[in-house]
Amino acid sequence: MNIPTGREVWRKYVIDGVPASGPYTPEKPKIQAWATWLETLQSVIAGGAGLAYANLAALNADLAHGASTTAIVYGDAAAGNNGLYVKAGASGSGSWSRIGDLPSAIVRLTVTGGTGNAIVATAPETPGAPGSKLYLMTPTANNTAGAVTINMNSGALSGALKDAFGNDPQSNALVNNSQVLMAWQVDHFQLLISANVDASGILSSALTAATNAANSATAAASSASAIGNEVHQYDTRALAVAATIPSGVQLARLLGRAAIGDLGGPGALHKKLGSTPSPVRSWHFQSADTAWWQLKEYAVNPRMFGAVGDGATDDRAAVQDAIDFASTLLTNGRVEGVPGDDYKCVITTSVTDHGLILKAGVRFDLRGASISLACTGNVFGMRVQSNAVIENGTVRTIASSGLSSAQAIYHTPICFGSAYGDYPTTGSLDAYASPTGWKVRNLTITNVRADSPTPGGEMICIFGGANHGLIEDITIPDNSTVGIGIGMDWMPVGTIDVSTLAAANATKTAFNAGTAYTLHPHEIDVRRINIGNMSAPNTGSFGSHGIRLSGCYSIRVDGVSVAGSTYAGIFQTAGDCGFEFAPTAIKDFRLKGIIFKNVTIDNANNGFGVFCDAHADNITVAVGLGYSSLLPPITTTDILFDNVFTQGSLTSSAVAGFKITYTDGGEFRNCRARRHSVGVLIDSYATNLKIIGGNYNSNWIHGIQANPGASAEDIVIDGARCFSNGIGIGAADAGISLANTLRPRVQNCILGINGEGFQDFGLRCEANVQDAIILNNYCDGVAGSFPAYSIASSTDYGVLAQFNGNRCRASVTTKYGGVNIIPYDYVINAVGNIILKCRGAGSTLTSGTTPSTGSWKRGSLIEFDDASAGGAWGSVCISSGAPGTWKAIATIGA
Repeated sequence: MNIPTGREVWRKYVIDGVPASGPYTPEKPKIQAWATWLETLQSVIAGGAGLAYANLAALNADLAHGASTTAIVYGDAAAGNNGLYVKAGASGSGSWSRIGDLPSAIVRLTVTGGTGNAIVATAPETPGAPGSKLYLMTPTANNTAGAVTINMNSGALSGALKDAFGNDPQSNALVNNSQVLMAWQVDHFQLLISANVDASGILSSALTAATNAANSATAAASSASAIGNEVHQYDTRALAVAATIPSGVQLARLLGRAAIGDLGGPGALHKKLGSTPSPVRSWHFQSADTAWWQLKEYAVNPRMFGAVGDGATDDRAAVQDAIDFASTLLTNGRVEGVPGDDYKCVITTSVTDHGLILKAGVRFDLRGASISLACTGNVFGMRVQSNAVIENGTVRTIASSGLSSAQAIYHTPICFGSAYGDYPTTGSLDAYASPTGWKVRNLTITNVRADSPTPGGEMICIFGGANHGLIEDITIPDNSTVGIGIGMDWMPVGTIDVSTLAAANATKTAFNAGTAYTLHPHEIDVRRINIGNMSAPNTGSFGSHGIRLSGCYSIRVDGVSVAGSTYAGIFQTAGDCGFEFAPTAIKDFRLKGIIFKNVTIDNANNGFGVFCDAHADNITVAVGLGYSSLLPPITTTDILFDNVFTQGSLTSSAVAGFKITYTDGGEFRNCRARRHSVGVLIDSYATNLKIIGGNYNSNWIHGIQANPGASAEDIVIDGARCFSNGIGIGAADAGISLANTLRPRVQNCILGINGEGFQDFGLRCEANVQDAIILNNYCDGVAGSFPAYSIASSTDYGVLAQFNGNRCRASVTTKYGGVNIIPYDYVINAVGNIILKCRGAGSTLTSGTTPSTGSWKRGSLIEFDDASAGGAWGSVCISSGAPGTWKAIATIGA
């Protein structure tokens, strides 16, 4: 075992004597080996080795000694066998183990070969702790300049030979027949005494030391000079302004603005400028020595620019300066609020751009702070530009006065775009027209604006082409004065006017010439929004809304709750002009990609839960005056309401939970409505609407109603559940009620509940319905003896196109009432005529074969459900007409 020396085990540096190699951490295995060797050696010294043997073989042959007996092997031909041994085991058995080197302090090396620079030598032992011995050697040749190595005992101990200064020996440091004394130093031999003192080595080391000392002195002098030019610190800005700062100083830190510690952090670093800045801003100061200094931070807060943050002092200029600094002097600039601060911002018409401007690319992380807007006159709140972010705090309007315009964007805490009249021309679009890539998130937003009698104002307002934005994690507390929580609306560029026929035609001319068009919000995600009770009163034409969209496309709303509203929890419309004057490239996107998902309206009061249209109503008016429109006033849309729930007040004044009108397309999927007048109202000019799944119950009149002033067409109701409607105890309340509707399809629905106490009909079709398809529905119950399925009157044959697979619970007393000829299938023949297959009672037909009314095609078939032996089993139309010519079919056997 190779036992390390104490110097090796406890050395200061990784390479002994070389500080640059780094501090050395002793290794426990080496400490244990060294300590064991030391303890054993102490025992030997105390007791002495009582036995000595010329070689290891002689020792191993003598086992007649007790355990712990010590012995020395001193003359073995294998040098590694020589050393101190200890006996293990009882006398006559056991074995000897080497535990240490020979007790001599000096090992004599005999040179047996090699050269003056590559010495081969032997020694009587190979020390286990080579650093504990001294080594005497008589060279047999002089060395030359360069490395010298010693190979002892065939490599058992070998390494380089260094002089006393750790360098390769100079020439003739080893002289033939001149004895030298050496020590072992970790991994090499080191000369202690040689016949030829290494004067060259001493001189070289001395010169190196002198050079190092000179360099150290120079560095020390430089450091001493640098101490005078390091960052200077001042408790306040006033002290820095009054200071004469040494010319070598390039950086100064202010520990406070007005008072030490008022910057909300470790202070504000400033760098020296080479000249007077232009213009001088709040982030500059001039010291008494006339030098100019500029803020040098990579994240700033409003206090660095003079804000107080006490909610009483007007901090608008300081907050704007913080934003301007981040916008102009930082890349991806960041403004941070000081937690707990409240930055009051007074905004009047004299303020630049009439608002607090969150400029392009700036991230404003409030970090729990607040912005309080005090607005007077026709002014904006915080206006957001492209790629800006506002997050993590509160933004509120605390004062609202002096309005001469009812435009909702005024005094709104966070807004995009401009008010009507402020919009640019096509040749000068500003930074507000169509901001992109922005984010508004994790904020609480309130507004005290109050308009009487019509509620006005919004919490977040988008007027114009804002796009690719994100609104998320927003809380809007209860509010009794503001009309809209989150609103988005189209806006004009240039002059857009359709108030008269002449104005509409002039606008179209300007649009075609490229001097007027409309901007539309698009590609915006709104998610995780918590809107409180918006209780501003409903004036009949307006009231409070949770979210309102007008003239938008590609808007995704997900995870919204509205505690209360008075006009509509969700309002979606095409806007006055729709996309009539939208740029040609986006016309095909109109009202596409709009999704409302996972929305809850806890209390719509006497208002709509959801109001949806796709109607450019002003264009319709203009068309009525003779205007030739560029687009149909009613827009084709794929708007989706998915898992939207609304609850009303359950009074006679309540209106529909979902109202959809003037719309081509759209889908309600798995929605729910209760305690409204009706769950879903399908109103005039609604076409191609789908109601898939969902639950519509406990409404004042009906679950789902189509009763438009002008017909609705091609409505599909599939898989809905409608029960316990008719809470108002009317005379004809239904789960699904259809009137004035063309080609409706109702299928796979569940109507009523077992023991139904309110809903009179499962499904009811009035006589003005045409070509209804009623398939595979199930009526679980009706109130009293009303029919589960009520289809017009006995001779209103055009109401149904198909009625098949509909069932009822056995306990339903009256399962069917109405038209007495029921089509269960139809085909279109080779000449394009619709041929009906029907069931009906022959006893109700004229002469037992001919329907009394209706228009029928040749080949139509009526199978008798009251057939009897010896009578006809049906009747067939052999000549088209109203009602046409009919003949009995076959005779049933007697």
